Amino acid sequence: FIRGLYLDRYPQLHKCGRPSLPESLWVYELTNTKMVDQDAIPYIKPTNLSDPNSLPRFMISKSHPLWGHSNPFHSFAHMSKFFLLRHLGHSYLHSFGSGSLAYQNRNENNLAGSICKVVADLLSFGFQSSLDMFQDLLPLLVKFLDGRTDVEQIEIEENSKEFIPFEPAKRRYAMSSDSPSVTALKLNVISTLMDVADIRGNFRLSKFLYIFKTYNEDAKL
Repeated sequence: FIRGLYLDRYPQLHKCGRPSLPESLWVYELTNTKMVDQDAIPYIKPTNLSDPNSLPRFMISKSHPLWGHSNPFHSFAHMSKFFLLRHLGHSYLHSFGSGSLAYQNRNENNLAGSICKVVADLLSFGFQSSLDMFQDLLPLLVKFLDGRTDVEQIEIEENSKEFIPFEPAKRRYAMSSDSPSVTALKLNVISTLMDVADIRGNFRLSKFLYIFKTYNEDAKL
């Protein structure tokens, strides 16, 4: 409901608002250095992860048609727009039990899958584009893919938990009524990691292009 009503709608656009990631079209050099929207243009320049604009992210620039709109939901210009939703998603992933995925806990796995979809949307729309956010998010996602901790069931008593493993271990790969929720969850995680790889690829491409430009302009070469 939150994704459809608030998140997946204009002015939010997938791929951090870019036509593609990594970006295919770069400006070699800006001829007008007084442009107010330089951060919205992919031009070749020195970049560093400490620079807040080094990674593609959500922004409403001054040339955007919604800049200064009377509705603050439309005109909110920065990446912190969905801070509370991002905090909720990360907090849930941090608190996901012991990290063991119990196949028979279908409701919990469905909820985790839905949370991962929200996290994936926040990433794709450009609301998680910083090194600190990646360092916080990625370990939480990767633990869902570590099948070594997967169990068939977790039995909870008053003050203890009992992890019931698959016996034999190959039963974990057998199709059952519990499989779809687990498979969907892991596919969501893989798709999110691919989006992170695209953002990282865009940063690496910007570094490579700047090296190329530097060497191309060096009169000694």
